[in-house]
Amino acid sequence: MDQGPDEGEKKDFQQHLKPPGWKAAWEQAQEAVLPSKETKRAANNLVWCEQAQQSMGWLLLTQIGVLLGSFGQLMSQSVCLSSWGIFTLEAILKYLRSWAHSLYFRDVPCAIVALHDNNHEIASASLRKFGRFVLVGTLCELPLYAYYVKTTVKFWHANRYCYHEGAACTEGTTRLIEMLMIAMVIACLHWFSSLVTVGAFIYAMGMGIGACLPRCLSRLFRKRDEKDRLMCLTWWVHLARHRHLSAVVASAQPSDCGLPGHWFKSKKELFSIVEECDKGDHVHLDTSRLLWVSQEMALRALISLAKQKKLDGDDDFPLLMRVVRDGRTEFCRGLAATAIAVLTTQPDVLPVDRLIKAVVPLKRLARSEAVEHVEVALGALLNASLHENSHEKIIVPILESNEFGSRFMSCLIKHADIGHTTLCQELAVGLLSRLVGSTKGKSARTALMSYKDEQGVVRGVQLCTDLIKHGATSPIKAGGAAVLAEIAYLEDSELRGQLASDPHIEECIEALVKALEAEQTIAFSAVKALCSLAYNNQEVIATIVKAGGISSLVKLLSNDQIPRDEDKRSTVTPVKPHLEEDDRSHVVRSDAARALGILASNNSEHQRRITEEGAIPLLTTLMASKIPKVQVQALAALSGLSFQNQSIMDTFGIGKFFKKLMIVLRSNEDHESMAEAIVEEVARVTINLIERNESNRLEALSQGVKEQLRDCKDRNKPDGRAMQTVEEALNILSGKQLT
Repeated sequence: MDQGPDEGEKKDFQQHLKPPGWKAAWEQAQEAVLPSKETKRAANNLVWCEQAQQSMGWLLLTQIGVLLGSFGQLMSQSVCLSSWGIFTLEAILKYLRSWAHSLYFRDVPCAIVALHDNNHEIASASLRKFGRFVLVGTLCELPLYAYYVKTTVKFWHANRYCYHEGAACTEGTTRLIEMLMIAMVIACLHWFSSLVTVGAFIYAMGMGIGACLPRCLSRLFRKRDEKDRLMCLTWWVHLARHRHLSAVVASAQPSDCGLPGHWFKSKKELFSIVEECDKGDHVHLDTSRLLWVSQEMALRALISLAKQKKLDGDDDFPLLMRVVRDGRTEFCRGLAATAIAVLTTQPDVLPVDRLIKAVVPLKRLARSEAVEHVEVALGALLNASLHENSHEKIIVPILESNEFGSRFMSCLIKHADIGHTTLCQELAVGLLSRLVGSTKGKSARTALMSYKDEQGVVRGVQLCTDLIKHGATSPIKAGGAAVLAEIAYLEDSELRGQLASDPHIEECIEALVKALEAEQTIAFSAVKALCSLAYNNQEVIATIVKAGGISSLVKLLSNDQIPRDEDKRSTVTPVKPHLEEDDRSHVVRSDAARALGILASNNSEHQRRITEEGAIPLLTTLMASKIPKVQVQALAALSGLSFQNQSIMDTFGIGKFFKKLMIVLRSNEDHESMAEAIVEEVARVTINLIERNESNRLEALSQGVKEQLRDCKDRNKPDGRAMQTVEEALNILSGKQLT
């Protein structure tokens, strides 16, 4: 039995509650999407245009200031007023520009700007407001500059004779004319730079105006999506503040910048940094520290790229495994393990054959004193165990008795029992359920059942019971139930006997019955555990009935009664979180029907109580389900309820019931894989209803049950027990075995 999650269930185990404050925001910013080259180019062009505009503005302010201070008394009134107007306007615009930058981004690290994705309008709004500010300033400058040019030309025309020989002009007037002409040229260049800056803002925003432009220009102004605008805004803020900041310094200063390394370095360069930092012995302490910081930056960046699925099979993953095994600092070993943990969810990038080499280093890291490294290692091992064919290739190396084998299992069970954090306990329980459920996991099952607490008390079953009753999250509770289900299902008579004789088994069953009323994730595992424990075990069946299990199981037959999941923060779920909620509810109802069938088998009192709870109409509805497995379990439960119990048969409504059976047999044509099982269960229900009951037999014949069974038999050609059951039903319908 393998009730653990499969490949489709892989989840990024690091998506859990972040620490508060700036650190949390910085950690989240490390996963910011890498801006494209086009986005970077747009932001870079915008910064260059802004710097050119600002430079020309300061030059113009200086020139006008010198003119007014040195030659104001020689100017005409119109030239003086226009000069004062330009000086005042430019000073106001510069103050407002500085104020706007301070208002939006003062003391905000660049990495935090990238988090504005929570508000989908922030990127567009910021760029639009700054662009609008520049546009308004440019439009305000246009009439004033035009008037300034006009008055300057007029002043020059009125004093053009000053350059003639013998003209009665002072040296100051001549110099004033020259300075005015220079200021006029600077003003024109400044206005042109403002106009170009407006265009750069439009390009950076990607407002989608390309449709209104000729085809040759439309590609320059095509519409960007909101994420691209956000990345452009972030890169613009970064370049405007510290263009020449290195990747290591930027990543290591979360209070100032904090942008991740993959924003600066290519994937190949990041792997090279990791390899270079891992080579040789660096005696000088400062050099070693710098290398560690560089390696940390590169590993964090690789983790982000892995989460964004930017890594591929050609990358140097053996390097990451070497760092996990032999990294110079435990922190870097933990980061490398995190990268591997993320990649374990991408089997096309990191296949199982390559992942095996990381198992032993990850087991060593799981025994670390640092909780975050334990979480990383357990998460990586859990994700690895979810791979296809993981039983042979991954779980066996995890369980093998090498230098870390037995110690790792005891450490894992201890983390499942008293995890340092909720996440750590979730991961440990999830991995434990995978190991005990493996066909190769006998050592894990033995270790669990013989687990002792600090007082030396064996508490294998008690541990699972405590997880179900007192687990902090749904995955922990569901994991405890899943572990029990795996142990009880396996055909290990010694282990099943040990489980049945455990003094805490009754308390455990009561906890499982109560868990049926919990949310769907927990009920999913609890009902499976009850099915496995109750199979061929009358003591467990009696305990389930005594604990009120019949009522809870009948409620699960109705989709409206299945509790919905509430805890959406689950990080590792040892059930099947990849299933849609409706699909999972089908599985829960199927298992509930199976459990009721086990309880009803050869026990008239249980049959009566199940019927009184209203199970028959619900099972009849499930019998017509579109899910073949649900049909089979519903039919099996109805067969168990109707076996040698005439009073319950009378509640079926024989005429309508046989019609529904015919519908099931006809729908069986589309379910080739389950056809034989469905035909067998229909035949068994038919036998229970018509044997020793002539009126029911005649009703079945009138509904065409005999012909339909014969057609299904010829079409599906059942073998073995199924053939015997169908033949028996046909014989009874023919009156050959009727007594």
